[in-house]
Amino acid sequence: MQNLRFENPEWLFLLILLPFLLYVYIRRRRFRQSSVRYSDVAVFNSLKAPPSIRLRHLLIGLKLLGIALLIVAMARPQAGRSKRQVSSDGIDIMLTLDV
Repeated sequence: MQNLRFENPEWLFLLILLPFLLYVYIRRRRFRQSSVRYSDVAVFNSLKAPPSIRLRHLLIGLKLLGIALLIVAMARPQAGRSKRQVSSDGIDIMLTLDV
């Protein structure tokens, strides 16, 4: 896209927080302890993981993508070369009641 500019580019500084949020997510997942301990886990190695287990990190990815797109939208991206002020004349309409 040619001539892309942001009206409020200071919002883009919030994109720095996204790697921090991902780090917090990974850190919390890594140190989570299991609630049931087994003496032999060989039985579980033969089981196939369901799709919900394989796609469990997709949710946090979609959340971070949504936050990133919201931040970019708040920066108000605009395409164009010129900036112009449009002024218009208006009339006031007043409704009055005499009770």
